[in-house]
Amino acid sequence: MANTVQGALIPRVSDTPLDQRAVIDTLAGIYDIEFPYRGLLVYCRETGRTYRVDSLAPRKIGSMVVQDAGVGEYSLFDPQDSWQIIT
Repeated sequence: MANTVQGALIPRVSDTPLDQRAVIDTLAGIYDIEFPYRGLLVYCRETGRTYRVDSLAPRKIGSMVVQDAGVGEYSLFDPQDSWQIIT
């Protein structure tokens, strides 16, 4: 069964990811990403570089601490290692 989408998956600006969680203004903003996952690639406008989320950490949401809801560690993404994304 096919669903018709009214342009929601078509970027309006060139060179823009479909998932806006993947773009942050400053490197400190990496800790504010909602629903991160290991392997998430994040582009930082401040540095002009791409980073990969390596681990998750507990995050306080409201009055609860939720396991694996925040970014724990991240590293600079090396395009030469891009084969590791699919393995």
